[in-house]
Amino acid sequence: MKKLLFFIAISLSIISCTNYFSEEYYDECFDCLSFYSNSGGELTISISNKKKNWDGKLFYSTDRKHWKEWFGEKIEGKCIYLRGTNNTYMNKVSSQYVLATTKYDYSELAPVDIEVGTMSFSSRKSNKCYVYCEGNIETLLDYKTVQRGEHPKMADYCFYRFFEKTPLITSPELPAEELSKGCYCLMFFYSDLIIPPELPARKLEEACYQDMFRVCLNLSYLPELPSTQLAPYCYCGMFFSCLIVSQNLPSLPATVLPHHCYSSMFDLNSVYLVAEENLSKVDLSRFNIKLWSLPKCSFLGTKSTEVMFCNYDSSYCEEEPVPGKQYYIIF
Repeated sequence: MKKLLFFIAISLSIISCTNYFSEEYYDECFDCLSFYSNSGGELTISISNKKKNWDGKLFYSTDRKHWKEWFGEKIEGKCIYLRGTNNTYMNKVSSQYVLATTKYDYSELAPVDIEVGTMSFSSRKSNKCYVYCEGNIETLLDYKTVQRGEHPKMADYCFYRFFEKTPLITSPELPAEELSKGCYCLMFFYSDLIIPPELPARKLEEACYQDMFRVCLNLSYLPELPSTQLAPYCYCGMFFSCLIVSQNLPSLPATVLPHHCYSSMFDLNSVYLVAEENLSKVDLSRFNIKLWSLPKCSFLGTKSTEVMFCNYDSSYCEEEPVPGKQYYIIF
């Protein structure tokens, strides 16, 4: 009940805040990202480590007419616009990796020994501000390339942890069709995100979506995942510990499953998986159920579905679905 009331309140806030700003704030926002808060007052943006972490230039404006180069310091405005030129990443990361030591730790591909700069938001009018974002994330890399209808190049781990632990509740667009290794890894980790982005890419790269929405407790739905060309760790931990709407699980059409591609994807959340032969063990008066399955596979990699679903030590819940077998989602 509390979660429903929270979602209604945020939805009303979105409508209210959208009406608060005139249309001029949204015209031509294809050339930048815009940020504004639910308070309707001054929004403050900075980079957590207070320095320039990107390889090109970023610019900011409060009126979309006068632009200044940004180096990560605090900036204020009712609506703040950002755009970049000649960037290939927002955070430069090391090529070293942490090796997993426990069954439930899927951080094998997490970069280490790096100083990461994440977005930081605050508002003078509210102790807890929620932030709305409009526009194409690629305009932070090179807005002129986006204006030409093209996609800027993304370096490995391009947006790594960029919106981590932020009050961002709506996502920028992520229209890239060609991804890079780890490009969106941990991008929204532990954020207040409610409206996730569409993910149109058809060919994935290693760890591209790893832990992307990890511990995003307020997601109202899950994005479609249309790709049939997966990569190792691509969806690993993607919705780990999310309180998701289980009846709206995305379709997973791929028939070639590289190693660890679905590892811990829905672990430690509200999704439970039950095989048909164990359905009689479930107290159906307490749950809703829905049919679910992975398609039959032509290739199944090592640990590709390891701990894909939550179990909580239940004797009848499954952790690792077998492709081609019929299951029930209970919620």
